[in-house]
Amino acid sequence: MAMAARDGTAAALAQAANGAKAEGGRSEEDAAARGTGERRLMWAVLIDAIHGYWNRRRSRTPARGRRAWAEDRAWFLSNDRAHAFSFTSICDALGLEAAHVRRLVLRGNPFSTRPTRKLPI
Repeated sequence: MAMAARDGTAAALAQAANGAKAEGGRSEEDAAARGTGERRLMWAVLIDAIHGYWNRRRSRTPARGRRAWAEDRAWFLSNDRAHAFSFTSICDALGLEAAHVRRLVLRGNPFSTRPTRKLPI
């Protein structure tokens, strides 16, 4: 895959994350450009899963946080396409390369502007 396409995936994730944080003030053209309700829901599920994965990693309740983090990690590592809201199905529907998104998420926070360091997993 070309580097430009990979940069596009990271940019799309960051843009979706920023859009998920912003509320209101959007025109009807903006809403149409973002896509259907199903697409928006898939973006929301993906962004929420990424944020949850990173927030649970630093959980203050170690046992429960680790268990939830492990479940999130298993969701990202799954190649299941049988369920509409599995990680791979969501990436397919959004036109994202699941393997690349997976690498971005598992190696470091894809929304961070700081360089990531290798984390022991």
